[in-house]
Amino acid sequence: MNKKKIIKIFTKDTVFYGFGLSLNNAILIIIFPFIARHFTVSDIAIIDFFLIFLSLTTVVVTFGLDSSLGRFYFEAKGISEKKEIVSESLIYQISLIIICIILFFIFTNFLQSKIDIIEYNLLIYYLILVQFPFIIILDFCLNLFKWKQERNNFLFISLGSSISYSFCILFGIYIFDISLINFFTISIIVKLIWSTLGCVLIVKDLAINISFRNFKQILIFAYPLGIIGLLETLYPFLQRIIISEYQGLVSLGYFAIASKIALIFLIISQSFQMSWGPLMLSNYKKNNFDFIAQFTVKIFLIVNSIFLIVLFYLSEYIVLFFGGQKFSNSSDLIFPLCFAIFLNSLSQITELGITISKKSIYTLINYLIFFIFGAFFITIFSLNFSLFIISCGILISYFLKFLTISYTANKLYLIKWPYRIIFVIILFNLSYGVINFLISLYDFDFFSNLFFFLSLLILIFYSWFHILSNDEKKIIKDFIK
Repeated sequence: MNKKKIIKIFTKDTVFYGFGLSLNNAILIIIFPFIARHFTVSDIAIIDFFLIFLSLTTVVVTFGLDSSLGRFYFEAKGISEKKEIVSESLIYQISLIIICIILFFIFTNFLQSKIDIIEYNLLIYYLILVQFPFIIILDFCLNLFKWKQERNNFLFISLGSSISYSFCILFGIYIFDISLINFFTISIIVKLIWSTLGCVLIVKDLAINISFRNFKQILIFAYPLGIIGLLETLYPFLQRIIISEYQGLVSLGYFAIASKIALIFLIISQSFQMSWGPLMLSNYKKNNFDFIAQFTVKIFLIVNSIFLIVLFYLSEYIVLFFGGQKFSNSSDLIFPLCFAIFLNSLSQITELGITISKKSIYTLINYLIFFIFGAFFITIFSLNFSLFIISCGILISYFLKFLTISYTANKLYLIKWPYRIIFVIILFNLSYGVINFLISLYDFDFFSNLFFFLSLLILIFYSWFHILSNDEKKIIKDFIK
């Protein structure tokens, strides 16, 4: 497959999955201002905490099988073997769902004694436990559609679940004046319906006779990734617990709003990830792989940097739109949190060498280091500093993760990433954030506007004349035509 064809597929998948994911998350982001205005700052903190808790329980059950499924699905010989791999993964996840629900119920009293939010919102805790099996099944279906490149099914389930959920929430807010309990109950009903539809669509991909011959190999590859996913989700969960404990529930509400706004930036990064994974894993043995890898990472850097700068420039207006004046303290948190997402997404690309080498234990080691340093920074900063400094601590931890995991991946499987360009862009984004923050302290609106437009022009012109090669420019021109 030639360079242009691969780039065309990558761009098509990025636009398609990015469009699906963007609409999916955009719908949820659009309704969030209505949720933020309906509930109090403390209620928003509770919603955010339990949604992160839900993500944590989901990762515990998924336990790396989503990535493992994709890794071995492409290597399977024949349709019957692919069906066995899918079926084995699904059976394993259903088994873990049953085990985890039993364990969470057994340890309810322990969690109540350690986490105040759970103690005072026990019914919501139980609603989360009821909901998470449906989310896992729904995620399993979407992952399978992604790896099989069944775009219509992906879009149908992804958008359908989001649109119906948003409609029910808005209907509940304006017609029934819903409470927090109603909020989570609506989610259960919607997820139940769409997970059932997802199961109907994947029946054709399941095997009746399962030998479990691939199970051990899948599990060996999956368990380090499962622990990694657990650590990655446990980190934001730990952030909420520490901020709630040392900064208070209102501060957690401010942090929650900033985190939700950062989802806008996450949409852009994830659209690259959705197409990057399948494309790179199916083409890494090709002769032109280094060119494809370099070109796509350059596009990632340029596009995400533009969005990062624009989002930070508009942060105050976005906060006012999302939550009103009561959440104005959240605007300063947006840049460090979005920049942290930028670095995390970048590290997920540069760690590709570990995935190709199938030595996921090295990813686990790097994530353990990241988690330890991240927990240290948050705890120390929460005791002595403001939410902004805590957010900067989160940013530092993700930068350290990017450095360590990129170094390890290149030692295991050398990919010629354009690291000079990567560090130039990182430094540029950091400089913009620091300078713009200092300008905002003195309310120099004119200089802030001027600095924004100059920075944007510098980034665009530098990217075109110094980052992109002539071949890469030609591909972009041909694609536009």
